[in-house]
Amino acid sequence: MNKKEIQEKLSQGSAAGLLREIEAYEAQCPYDLDSLSMKATYFMLLGELESAIAILQDGLKKNPYMLDFLYNLGVLYEINGDFFRAYEYFYQMNLIENKGGQGISAELNRLDAKISLKIKQINSQEEIATIKQQVAELRQKINENFNLTLIMPWSYAKQKEFGIRLKTNSDYYIAPYTRLGALQTPSIAYDKAELVKVLMQGKHLKIEIDQPSYLPILLKQSGIFTIECGGASYQMFQHFESFHYYYVDRTLEISVAGDENEIIVGNPIPLTAERNKKKLILTIFVDGLSQAFLEENGFQESMPKTHRYFSDGIHCMNFYSTGEWTYPSMAAYFSGKYSVDHKMFYPNIDHRLPEDVMTLGECLKQAGYVTAKIDGDWRTNPDYGYIRGFDRFLSGVYGEEMNIKDVISEAMDHMEALKDTNQYVYINIGELHDIGDNYKLPFDVTKRLAFKDLQDERNTGTTSVKQQFNAAKKRRFQEQMRYVDRYLGILFDYLEENFGKEDILVTLFADHGQGYLVKNEDFFLADERTKVPLLIKGASTQLTICHEYMSTVDYLPILGKLAGFDVDLTNRRSVLPLFFGGTKKRKFTVSESIYPGDTYKIALRNEEMTFFLESKEVLQSDARVRLEEYACRLQTPTGEEIQDDALKQECIDYVMEHIGYFRIYEG
Repeated sequence: MNKKEIQEKLSQGSAAGLLREIEAYEAQCPYDLDSLSMKATYFMLLGELESAIAILQDGLKKNPYMLDFLYNLGVLYEINGDFFRAYEYFYQMNLIENKGGQGISAELNRLDAKISLKIKQINSQEEIATIKQQVAELRQKINENFNLTLIMPWSYAKQKEFGIRLKTNSDYYIAPYTRLGALQTPSIAYDKAELVKVLMQGKHLKIEIDQPSYLPILLKQSGIFTIECGGASYQMFQHFESFHYYYVDRTLEISVAGDENEIIVGNPIPLTAERNKKKLILTIFVDGLSQAFLEENGFQESMPKTHRYFSDGIHCMNFYSTGEWTYPSMAAYFSGKYSVDHKMFYPNIDHRLPEDVMTLGECLKQAGYVTAKIDGDWRTNPDYGYIRGFDRFLSGVYGEEMNIKDVISEAMDHMEALKDTNQYVYINIGELHDIGDNYKLPFDVTKRLAFKDLQDERNTGTTSVKQQFNAAKKRRFQEQMRYVDRYLGILFDYLEENFGKEDILVTLFADHGQGYLVKNEDFFLADERTKVPLLIKGASTQLTICHEYMSTVDYLPILGKLAGFDVDLTNRRSVLPLFFGGTKKRKFTVSESIYPGDTYKIALRNEEMTFFLESKEVLQSDARVRLEEYACRLQTPTGEEIQDDALKQECIDYVMEHIGYFRIYEG
């Protein structure tokens, strides 16, 4: 019995003998998620609702955007009388169908009516109070979109709030990052925020300290608090809701008076270092820096200060991003997973970093480093899970606050304060993205550009990701690159003055190139969009060029190898390259574009070939695509066609398995 016949039987309400047929189809086509839908429907018809629910929830782990799973889970919980849980699944389905909009569907209206009726039918005041509390919690979840649009609290569109714990990780407290303390409002929409992991909270606290440390302390309200340490008592004043840091080297007690005031103490930062570790590991993420552009226009000419700093470092010349825009690309760096694995690619519905692997921050924390993330990148915000493993997280709305000047000065302050530790610092430079976003350029950059270079170019693509070739933007890009290089030079001077070469490990990378650098006749995932730099300082004594093909998912094991700690590669797509001591090189790099409403695109690359494939149909709202029809091309890295049917078929077979749970199968 084929798939359509099974589905027809189920639609008629017939379940007899179908389980064997469904399992036979599942064995034949293991990636077709329709088989899970069929199996869940089978158990629904038998009245085994819990079995059906378990199957569908397992299915959502494979594809969290599958509308059929969401709808049926909503129906099942509604049948069970759990209207609140049903609401969550119907809400997510509605959010996906409306592409991030918040229109109310018939299912949600129906549940609203059922919840109201349920309240009217209850006589017990205690039970009514319980239901009303559940309704209030539901409304709060709705206001937060059930954490399905986690970007909103950290973007221009919504306001961040201070004085609360991070909703997706209550270990962290959100405070405004200001010299004068909090403003008289809980909004920090355009201000910097500092997130610190909380050690304890209360009115009278004892903090056990057995080594020199830096201790973050925050008062809920402005006022005086007392520190008792070493037999002495000190009266301290702080403005409310702002972390202040104090050097301590012994146990102390802190207390505050007043019924409403309270103290929050963050985890102490030990001010000691282990000799077998680097004093500083620094990751510099430059959003949108294209390796192809640097090769075409000259690295030294485009970024002279960066070129000089890494002149005795390692330059990786064939380093490829897994995606074409920041959201999926950065998730690959932090998780070591492809887009089909981490599933952080949907433009309107947000997902979080996978829990089955340690993130970049967690790996460095486990390796014994004091960790900090300093940036304004709203696509790597703390609610996505990027806060995991970081002791200190400075964030803001890029452009308004966390521009290159802020980031570099804050990073230098942080590194200076923690010079006596083993520290890991991650920073993001976002200015190159300004070209694609059509933002106002810096004062000194526009001086070097003619009118023809500054014309309105907003119609060159629906988003910065999809922009077409544009020579004027290319010229703007180069001038902005020189601006970025000037400020990076300040950072590099600081590093050279304060850290020995043997004490540091500095890496610089990017997440993607630029669409306006890709010639219109070229494939969407051309080098200009997917080939990015990886520069490494502190692992060599002279300029070393690496030509091995590597993926951005390989960054974690490379960093671990160079810093002397192991990275567990279980559940990751990462490979330690041969160049860095691995046992085998990767078969090919994988770059792909999974963007509902657009065609699916993928590029496979190695030293001998480049394979491009693009679907004829677009991805549906459930992030799945039909691949019965597609266009593909096999060529050398320099663009000459390769006539090798066996190799082409091998690449096609890989793609069909790779896309797996995001493919629609005819059956």
